Amino acid sequence: MREVRVGVVEGNLVLEEGSVVVPEGECIEVKGSVLCRGFCVFKGPLKAHSLRARGGDVEVEGSLTVDRSVEVRDGSLYVRGSLRAIRVRVDGSCEVEEVLEAESASVGGMLRAREVKAERVSVGSVLRAERVRGGKLAVGGSVEVDEMEIEKASVGGTVRARKAVIRDVLSAGGTCLLYTSPSPRDLSTSRMPSSA
Repeated sequence: MREVRVGVVEGNLVLEEGSVVVPEGECIEVKGSVLCRGFCVFKGPLKAHSLRARGGDVEVEGSLTVDRSVEVRDGSLYVRGSLRAIRVRVDGSCEVEEVLEAESASVGGMLRAREVKAERVSVGSVLRAERVRGGKLAVGGSVEVDEMEIEKASVGGTVRARKAVIRDVLSAGGTCLLYTSPSPRDLSTSRMPSSA
């Protein structure tokens, strides 16, 4: 691992495999693009015009704020704070401890966040969040949320939600479970009480 100390970078920041970026001040600020070639770690909050990574995971130990887009090819993204960008595209998994906020978010693996706010969300595997708000949601696997408020949803597997508001269409390939207590109730097999 190679440690790099960074304060404010006026241009682009290019990092090689195994780079560990340590902030000189409160955060790492890059006026241009951050380019990661392989696994990279940022030991504090990161602000940049864009972030592109290829061939490894990216870890940000703080919030990630990007003016344009975040793109992680052949890797995953881990953020120990909030993630804000116009567009997020991650081939692997994406884990955000706080809020993921974007116009569009596309994740090939699992997406896990406390809250997701996006107009378009596409997840290849599983979406786990306390709250999801936005427009269109497409998930190849299952959805596990406390609250969901969206326009349209297409889910290949099971939907588990404590509260769900879907304004237009919900298409689920599996079971839809809505629950008010810690144990979900399967609505596909529930029976109405008989009127005796």
